[in-house]
Amino acid sequence: MNSLRVAVCDDSMLVRKKLKGSLEELGMSVVIEATDGSDIVEKLKETSDIDVLFLDIVMPNKTGIEALEELKSNEKTKDINVVMVTSVGTSKHVKEAVKLGVFDFMQKPVDINVLRTILERVKGE
Repeated sequence: MNSLRVAVCDDSMLVRKKLKGSLEELGMSVVIEATDGSDIVEKLKETSDIDVLFLDIVMPNKTGIEALEELKSNEKTKDINVVMVTSVGTSKHVKEAVKLGVFDFMQKPVDINVLRTILERVKGE
């Protein structure tokens, strides 16, 4: 699988570490790590050269839904493929994220086979 430039945003260090490890196992380059929605929005203002962002929904400061809305309304970041990663996603979250243009959803804990399938879809394989 060819490498993609990936960003990971989750307030849990353990989740970020597990997701980053799984992505690297699949040959991906994790180039940005962020701890909440405000952090990822700021970091992507500096560099939006990202193919896919794995974004937690429930986080302090700015939720994943709020960050998604801000990223999709910004010309520089609107085309980033965003995958919402959650353990508590509700139908309300799903509807909001779909309306905002989310690429996909992934349940926690991370399943490497689901992750591989999502990455193949991002690459158009």
